[in-house]
Amino acid sequence: MDTEDITEEFVRDFTDDDIVLSRGIDYFRRGMVKELVVEPDRIMAKVGGKDDLYQVTVRLGEEGIDADCTCPYKGFTCKHIVAVLHKLIDARHARVGVEVERVEEDGSEIDSALNEMTKEELIAIIKGYLDAHSELKRKILTK
Repeated sequence: MDTEDITEEFVRDFTDDDIVLSRGIDYFRRGMVKELVVEPDRIMAKVGGKDDLYQVTVRLGEEGIDADCTCPYKGFTCKHIVAVLHKLIDARHARVGVEVERVEEDGSEIDSALNEMTKEELIAIIKGYLDAHSELKRKILTK
């Protein structure tokens, strides 16, 4: 499974409870998903909760996804996982999500891709990346 396969319909089918689905979408809309990191084989994020920040990890496999959250919910899929999946969908639609992929050692592929992008596209990507990398965000803000 690839991140492109994760759609709103997929999330609806993956979630075993309509109330959890609704609450997860609400958490996403309220901006509770922090530090979204997308890698080729997993998605990681921190999601605000009532009393804590919970770590969500979604692993992508050939047959689908496997997701875990550090919250105390005992069901199959919690609202934090739903929120992360919706954040991924939204980031993909907004072209803000950052996919990690291998590039040539000399960086020529990335140079070419960056040169083809507009200033606005670059800024959007950087802003999306900063949400997931607080150290880089601090570095930019202190310049």
